[in-house]
Amino acid sequence: MRIITTALVRRAFILIAALALVPQFAFAQLPVETRELKLQGASSGSLIMKTAATTTAYTLTYPNAIGSVGSFMYISATDGSLAWSNAPTATGYVPRWNGSAIEWIDPNGANNPNWSINGNALTGTGTFGTTTSQGINVKTNGSTRINLASDGAITINGTTEGGATTTIGRSAGHTTTIDGTTNVNGTTTITGTTNVNVTGSAVTTIGNTGANATVAASTLTVNATTTNITSATNVTGTTTITGTTSINSTGTAVTNIGNTSGGTAFTGPITVDGSSGTSGYVLVSQGANATPQWQSVGNAIGIRQAGRVQTAGTFATPTAATTVTISSVILQGTDAIIVTLDGGNSAIVTNVSTRTNSSDATTADGSFVVSLSASYTGYVNYLVIKNQ
Repeated sequence: MRIITTALVRRAFILIAALALVPQFAFAQLPVETRELKLQGASSGSLIMKTAATTTAYTLTYPNAIGSVGSFMYISATDGSLAWSNAPTATGYVPRWNGSAIEWIDPNGANNPNWSINGNALTGTGTFGTTTSQGINVKTNGSTRINLASDGAITINGTTEGGATTTIGRSAGHTTTIDGTTNVNGTTTITGTTNVNVTGSAVTTIGNTGANATVAASTLTVNATTTNITSATNVTGTTTITGTTSINSTGTAVTNIGNTSGGTAFTGPITVDGSSGTSGYVLVSQGANATPQWQSVGNAIGIRQAGRVQTAGTFATPTAATTVTISSVILQGTDAIIVTLDGGNSAIVTNVSTRTNSSDATTADGSFVVSLSASYTGYVNYLVIKNQ
């Protein structure tokens, strides 16, 4: 009876050992098939992994190591291989597919192909826009402020949604350059230094035939190769025009400069018909629709020239003479010549002869001869009066 009991105990130990080895052989060689896998927590709920009711067989192959903190798993190949993404290195990173893998990137960094609302740390020239025939609208508060059309037209505050004020450039010595044809509608305020066509050769036109062009400012400076101002133009305040300036050079209308209250101030030489005149000369009107001329004061009041010459001999000891030749005189047409003698000697009669007119009204190359009725010693005074 004792021998039988011992044999039963041995058999029981062998059975227990065999049962203990069954899971090891099953893990190594046989798959465990189940529709649902439940992982029970030690002191909480459970995690359940469950297949769909109808499932096409596929395989998921896990990575051979655990990923970094913050990384996540994704399918990296069509055979079901799984891979870990890289881990974000700072708060605010976002995931993206780079063409071969999923990675965390800084949305404000240079490697982000998308524009960030916080700006991008670009290392080269970036591109903001479309690759199709569509435009772009820039909105604020739900309203369109800027429109970039597909044909390149740019509209700023040009729609009914646009703001009341459009400011381009800034003041305090800064420059705003606008190239090409520019159409400005409505009231336009330009603050600071403004250059209009200062380096270009094309015509700059301000104003039109249908409306006035009004300029009101403390200082207006126009400095360009050619500046054409058409139609009525009102300029208020100090106006500085540098360089050659033509006003109404081809027009027939009257050009008014200055007013009865403030007058007109000119600094520098005044050129009339290409001439700045001679020292002491004055501008003399030549009548309606005629160009004024520079003339000496005497000529302006009708006196071409006045002077005195001595009779024969030297200045200290003149001698008697019956004729005196007076040369280097401005003499034109039928100008009158008045001759007098020093001391008012009325006994001697003077007569003008051998008259030669000047080549023009300003050149003193004319001459005439004064004949005396008797021998005279002294000075002969003459006055050439312009024939009006």
